[in-house]
Amino acid sequence: MQTQKERRAIGNAEILDFDIASMPIICSVPCGTPEESFNDIPPEERETVGDYISQHPKMTYVFRVKGDSMIGAGLENGDLVFVDSQLDAQDGDIVLADIDGEMTVKTYRLKVKLWSQEPILVPENPRYEPIRFADYATVEIKGVVIGRYHGITRRK
Repeated sequence: MQTQKERRAIGNAEILDFDIASMPIICSVPCGTPEESFNDIPPEERETVGDYISQHPKMTYVFRVKGDSMIGAGLENGDLVFVDSQLDAQDGDIVLADIDGEMTVKTYRLKVKLWSQEPILVPENPRYEPIRFADYATVEIKGVVIGRYHGITRRK
């Protein structure tokens, strides 16, 4: 059972911190040739889900993707994304951004101008336009997307 530890907020979203990150990874399972048994990982060498997902498990959050602006990056409506709030965005990273109080996931790019670089947020779907920081009062990068979960639908 998951237990609530503490409450935090990112933008206007309240974040609940659960113990799922401390779940141990106990074995490796083959996807190639079947093996007779699982490859157990000795307890002293086990990582946790939090260690595997992020360098900063206590500051990594999960968000559900809504919409289709990032389908070119493999993020589909309903997917879960893992966001590390401790990482600084670099050119090409997929980020969680707060734009005038509204949250979005986009690719962070540095557009080269004559003597400077202008940060922009680029959707990965040609139906949408890039977002220029200069067009808004406040744009804040809340974290870098470090992974995603795309559920597998069971066949009936």
